[in-house]
Amino acid sequence: MRLVIVEDELVVARRLERMVRAILGERAESVDVVLTLEEARQRVERGAIDVLFLDLNLNGKDGFRLLEEATSRHFHTIVVSAYHDQALAAFDHG
Repeated sequence: MRLVIVEDELVVARRLERMVRAILGERAESVDVVLTLEEARQRVERGAIDVLFLDLNLNGKDGFRLLEEATSRHFHTIVVSAYHDQALAAFDHG
């Protein structure tokens, strides 16, 4: 599996990366960490993503914008958020 973690807090991103690697083991072919919305856009454009872990608040920028822009891409998204209201809004995005 090719995974991308989009999280602006490096400590949180690295912890999530360790957890994903511990759970998936060798099934995690690659785990990329990107810290900004712009980096995430570039990574999505390059393609070859199976699962995207997406923080919804990226240095004050809306992570939902990435989902709206990438509607034609084929990957699963797991929302990573400390805010309950944003997590609930993620269900509206499907």
